[in-house]
Amino acid sequence: MGCGPSASAPAVNDGSATQPAENDLTYDSDEEPDRFELQIRKSGLDEKGLGAGDTLEDDDFVHATLKKNTPPWLGAIKQPTDAPPNVVEAPTQKLQIEWVYGYRSDDVFNNLGLDSKGRVVYPAAAVVVAYDAKSHSQVHNMDHTDDILCLAQNPTDKNWFATGQTATIDMIGLTRQSVDPRVVLWNSVTGESKVIKSSNKKATRAIGWSTDGKYIACAGWDQKCTVNVFDVASTGKVASLGADELPNKINAVVWGPDNQIVTVGVKHLFSWSFDGASLTKKRVLLGGQEPQSFYVAAWTSASSFVAGGKDGKLMFFNQNDSGSYEFSKAISAHDGGITALCIHGQSLVSGGKNRQGNSLNVYSLDGQEQKKLATSSYPRAVSSDGKNLVAGLREGKIVYFAGASGSEQCWVQGHWDGELWGIDMDPTNGNRFVTVGEDNQIVSWDKKTHKLVKSSIITSDANVRRKRTKAATLSSQGPNRCARAVAISSTARVMAIGLNDGHLALHNADTLEQIDNKDLNQYGQRNVQGQEDNWIQALQFSPDGKALAVGTHGSTICLLETSGWEVQGSVKSHHAAITNLDWAADSTSIQSNCLAYELLFTNVNTDMLSESKQNPHADQMKDVKWASQTCKMGWAVRGIWEQTMDGSDINNCDRSPDGSLIVSADDWGRLNLYRYPVGDNNEKTSYDIGHSSHVVNARFTKDGQHIISTGGYDKCIIQWKVIG
Repeated sequence: MGCGPSASAPAVNDGSATQPAENDLTYDSDEEPDRFELQIRKSGLDEKGLGAGDTLEDDDFVHATLKKNTPPWLGAIKQPTDAPPNVVEAPTQKLQIEWVYGYRSDDVFNNLGLDSKGRVVYPAAAVVVAYDAKSHSQVHNMDHTDDILCLAQNPTDKNWFATGQTATIDMIGLTRQSVDPRVVLWNSVTGESKVIKSSNKKATRAIGWSTDGKYIACAGWDQKCTVNVFDVASTGKVASLGADELPNKINAVVWGPDNQIVTVGVKHLFSWSFDGASLTKKRVLLGGQEPQSFYVAAWTSASSFVAGGKDGKLMFFNQNDSGSYEFSKAISAHDGGITALCIHGQSLVSGGKNRQGNSLNVYSLDGQEQKKLATSSYPRAVSSDGKNLVAGLREGKIVYFAGASGSEQCWVQGHWDGELWGIDMDPTNGNRFVTVGEDNQIVSWDKKTHKLVKSSIITSDANVRRKRTKAATLSSQGPNRCARAVAISSTARVMAIGLNDGHLALHNADTLEQIDNKDLNQYGQRNVQGQEDNWIQALQFSPDGKALAVGTHGSTICLLETSGWEVQGSVKSHHAAITNLDWAADSTSIQSNCLAYELLFTNVNTDMLSESKQNPHADQMKDVKWASQTCKMGWAVRGIWEQTMDGSDINNCDRSPDGSLIVSADDWGRLNLYRYPVGDNNEKTSYDIGHSSHVVNARFTKDGQHIISTGGYDKCIIQWKVIG
């Protein structure tokens, strides 16, 4: 998918990422807020977790449900004079996943491998991807239903992979029910797959495959961190045992010879024995070493293993006469936590954080350093096929080392921090689209070649870390480096980017270089609780190219003239943060939605923006032809809201270029395709594969042949082919 040189590259370059590496050594993995932990809390799962069939109460949801209250926007919808007949049948068109851009790199370890064809297999959102760099092609497994958290490769057949996920929440009737996480066994060459529908409670955090290929062990995220062993042939559970009475996370499950197992995690280090029917466990003896968290482990012989710790040391353990494992020695490998580890032939390869120069370090099996392989950011995963290495980097890259020598070759690249919301189609190039995220990245993609065309950063200004709050973001970036909206002018090669610090960044749409930066916080009528800034979630250029409308979390629509990029008007009619807006086709009106579930209208004169004001008479707006339909509340989209939904369950929608279809993106990981307009009882076709948790945006391409969707927490982009 295209990526390039190290983080020291220029600010803008073709096919390369320029985000500086994250080298804060105090920000270690077990201290990071796990994305799936946030998802579980958001979905209503409590500390103990809910089992299959358990339901969630309405009190778990922040917003009032539509079935209990009449939202304000319903009073603002008026049927057009010449309303088209309502066709209730679902559309005949179907969606098919064509390409997945991205890789889960932020909170996992050792989650990739090379199959017999030299393809790298890795998770992206709820998809397992096998990517062939030579042919630039992908094969997908879509048996998962939510975020994929871990991956293991069968040591006896390199084409088989086991992947585990987090629990998911499904709508069953009118109730929200938790469904236990599943494990998928997939052959990347033949396509054969097996599904273990209930592998653990809450999540399968780590997974390991036995050296004889007959069993897999899955570590859960329940109170006891239960380890379950399954028979691969029958997919039946054959053993189960709790790892600890404390709710500590298990980060890795590694099988050794003779069915010996090691599990490592947050202040957790156990050895296990499996006899084919039961498990027994022992604490590994630290020999006076301070207890610490461990992220990864690898067996170096039949009676010894090595674990990578938070302190940057490789710690070696040998089996003693009593059968227990005890500390042998430690070597300093990295300045910060060791987050990647594998056996490469007769060598040991580790990756972790360093103050200066990220790298994979290569050692002999007894810990003698041999060489270093420079990487552009710190590794979160590494795997070997015996000859070559492949590594997953924190900055959303997968890189390849031929023969484990020379410089990295970037195979895969995507967004990697916070959430991914911002997307727009290039109005002058039907194959191009742009994404912006909370990782300080602006990326231009080509839907035809499935490649990254160009990337840049939002700003090189200091990354001031802000305190995390419920109303903020999971991103490690400062709000000046986070974006949730982007729009490209159809009359000028200018790109407008809405930032989380309430600023509007203007960039050249071709070079991606910054042109200007405007602080719009002064126009906000209030601050959102828990947020320091009135971040920007919605913006659109007027069809005539004269104005830019920006909807802020300060409940204000700011109107900028595009000749000098000054704010000439501001409309403060909404009572909450603005989430969506659309221009009329003749550039004389704007419709907008907000978090108070309002549908409001604004009269605009693009030659005299200061005169713009709210039009409170909805009946006067019923026959307006809208240039786009991204507002999720309105007459033409009234039927996308189901009885069980609250006002936040749908995040975005978009109308096809020919006006026949509309797609909505929701909090349940689904894309929903309808005929347009959508009446109260219209049928839909839903697609709940691909993304995990909330899908925050979906846009039709200029030719209407594809839909590009972005996942929030999963940070992935999925390209869907519209068939029919």
